[in-house]
Amino acid sequence: MKSSIITYWKESSLAFPEPGIRLIRQDRIEQFDTRLQQYRNELGEGVIQLDDCFTELKEAARQRLGSLYNQSDYPVSLSEEFAVEWDFPNVNAPEYLRRLNPEVYQQQARLVAERFEETVAMAEEAFIQELDRQL
Repeated sequence: MKSSIITYWKESSLAFPEPGIRLIRQDRIEQFDTRLQQYRNELGEGVIQLDDCFTELKEAARQRLGSLYNQSDYPVSLSEEFAVEWDFPNVNAPEYLRRLNPEVYQQQARLVAERFEETVAMAEEAFIQELDRQL
């Protein structure tokens, strides 16, 4: 499931120079959010099923490991061990800076513009690599 989520995330967005942030078209946010919620629900159902047999799995590990088995190596439940979270951060210069300190706002706006230029370059490079693989 994790690989499906990551694949969808990468296929639906463009890399951004800041780690963990990717760009998505505004008109695709609702579709993206809906699909990630579906993935979250599927993962939750799978975790419930796994958690139902977790006691048996720990017992099998105890028998297999013998004296190497340590109960504290295993959580009581798996329900809190898996999560999928996302948000939609603003990557623009903060608007309040325009009023408080126009010079700092301009600096931040330039940094944002540079990041977007870097994003475009990264996307172009990825497209070129994909085209090279297909040829």
